Amino acid sequence: MTNLPIEKKREKFLIKILIISALIILFLSIEAMMMAKDYEIYRRALEKNPGLSFNDYINSVIFSLFIRSISPVVISLYTFFTVKKYGINFSYKVFFGGMTLIEIINLILQFRTGSIFYYLVIVLNIILLFIIGREERM
Repeated sequence: MTNLPIEKKREKFLIKILIISALIILFLSIEAMMMAKDYEIYRRALEKNPGLSFNDYINSVIFSLFIRSISPVVISLYTFFTVKKYGINFSYKVFFGGMTLIEIINLILQFRTGSIFYYLVIVLNIILLFIIGREERM
């Protein structure tokens, strides 16, 4: 016999995590696409790194997208596969809350103020941290 209210709460929590993580990855991808297609951004990078080829620049944009997408992907996958069986415990909140907090600090210290997606990703990470931190143990 299962406890339906707890399962509904777990399902709502999972949906929130998946939606926020998907939006973070979407905005990171759009920002990377804009950086890859904009010649002015490449020109500024070329001024700071003389001899940088366009292929190297594109590789760095793609690698940056990959690295910044790891955190929401890991949180989503772990939550998807474990929330129904184990629920949310203190170690989940500490580990993934800390991971999200480090991601927020890292984003803020990048100072990429020229992109609206920079601010949207910061706001979404704060929302993700709030969702993880406020969820009751189940």
